[in-house]
Amino acid sequence: MRWPLALLLAVAGCRSSGRAAPTGGAASAAPVASHTPPTALTLHRWLTSKDPVSVHDVTGRPLVTAGATVLALGPRLSQDPALGEGLEGNAEPVRAMGEFPDAAFLVVSLTHRATGAPLGERAYRWYAKRWAPAPSPLHDTPPLAIVEHRGATVALLSAPPAGLKLEVVRATDAVEIPTLPAATEACPSPFVPPRVWLVEQGGALVIVGVSCERRAPILLHLGAAPREVALPTGLTISAVRARGGEVFIAGGIGARGALVRYDGASATLVETPALAPLVALSLGADGSTWVADRATVAARDVTGAWSLGASNGAVTGVVAADAAHAWISVAGPEGGALLGTAAAAEVVTVPDKRASFAARAQHGKALATSACTSLWVPLVAVGKAGWVPDDLPWLRESVANKPGLAGTRYIAEDDGRETWVGALVPTLAAGEALVADVGARIGLDGQRVTCHTPREVASFTEGRRDKRHK
Repeated sequence: MRWPLALLLAVAGCRSSGRAAPTGGAASAAPVASHTPPTALTLHRWLTSKDPVSVHDVTGRPLVTAGATVLALGPRLSQDPALGEGLEGNAEPVRAMGEFPDAAFLVVSLTHRATGAPLGERAYRWYAKRWAPAPSPLHDTPPLAIVEHRGATVALLSAPPAGLKLEVVRATDAVEIPTLPAATEACPSPFVPPRVWLVEQGGALVIVGVSCERRAPILLHLGAAPREVALPTGLTISAVRARGGEVFIAGGIGARGALVRYDGASATLVETPALAPLVALSLGADGSTWVADRATVAARDVTGAWSLGASNGAVTGVVAADAAHAWISVAGPEGGALLGTAAAAEVVTVPDKRASFAARAQHGKALATSACTSLWVPLVAVGKAGWVPDDLPWLRESVANKPGLAGTRYIAEDDGRETWVGALVPTLAAGEALVADVGARIGLDGQRVTCHTPREVASFTEGRRDKRHK
């Protein structure tokens, strides 16, 4: 059951200062509690990390990041090597947005390799099979939000000194986008950045945030007739999501959680269980709604029934597939974790970001987890690109009579600069055993198992180059 805000008025017919008058005045409403007892929701651990863990509600390919590692969410976690390609230096993912495969963006935080000093944020865009620096002005000024609108990708950008602007960053045909209300001396933009959200609702762009003029939460509907819609007085906003013709806003009013639904005409409060201010929101494809406060995850199915589960950690994000499947990122005293509603096939352990930074600097590749789909051990560089040896006695002696290395393929990769000899291993444990065995024999230092799909130019059997590559 949904209850209207205490004061919801029709859009005012008069305009002042060239802006549409907001729907409603200084409306105030208390969060609406559900009177139906919720059912229990059980959560299972999927991933653990010493670094913060975050889930990202990216259309077409939801992601989870932990330290410097990027994985895809699904029936099981998948570390696709391509998700780590193109991120140079000490890049730690902090936000992902947009839509795979043509309009996905990853915002990273950079630190100086030697001093660890912060260097700011940069934006990367997904190009077919890897990340690459986003085109100007997005790379050096990462977007606050990205949406698909009428066949175009539209970004909400911060325009110094304090303003905001909408900009088309990808389009197959010419498309016009609405302009934001004109700046005033007191307010360069209608909203107070950076806590501003952009979504699409029923073919119109919608921006949600805190009004610069009134210092109150508002929704700006940029349709054929732009208008402002007042939100409950005292509402703090933590997340905004859209699904079809609906926009949902999660946050809190006082000490209680609040969930607001906007249908294109009016905003209403949605009844919820008794929760603290909400910190996360996701919308399932089946019409389900997922929210969370710091300690509790709650799911509402299409009938309006709620389920509750304890997170056993401070919730930092939620991504939902449907009413029965969702993933939750949490923070704890020993690092971050990923939880799921289904039991995990295995709990994936993510290497800490300092080790990942070192591997990326040495090999330009991400360190592997057990969820990696292509486990590659770069053993040694044997010469310049284009040259491959015919016989590798050290390799034959190192791996002989090692049953734990069964299923390992030894190949040469030409990376464009050098030829590397390495191994594609069946498991992370086999890769670590290989590093230990070969390293002890030939003096390898610092080699690790990486997540990478090598460009194969030769293969070796018992240390000798296979004829099919000659």
